[in-house]
Amino acid sequence: MQKTIDQIRKLIDPKGYLADLETVKAAFESERGKLLINRDLNEIDPQLTPDERKAAVTASEKAIFQAQWRVEEITQWIEDAKDGAMGGRAAKRRRKKAAKKAED
Repeated sequence: MQKTIDQIRKLIDPKGYLADLETVKAAFESERGKLLINRDLNEIDPQLTPDERKAAVTASEKAIFQAQWRVEEITQWIEDAKDGAMGGRAAKRRRKKAAKKAED
């Protein structure tokens, strides 16, 4: 029998989950820094044509914003985990509450 994601989540040690979130957050923060450096290098790379440079900078900025979003989301998951909730489920509850509030 194949387990569902929620069944697997129940097996995870909450302290281990929190430690893993911190590790993943640090990795994304490091990646975000590397992406910023890469973006700046793309901006001044003499081997790129202006069109290539613009495309490279745009792609780099998209990756930076994605990494930033992940850092912010994981930060929220860490806060949720400290309150005893798994990030994915807590995020679903927040979205549901926000949608209900928007309806009112």
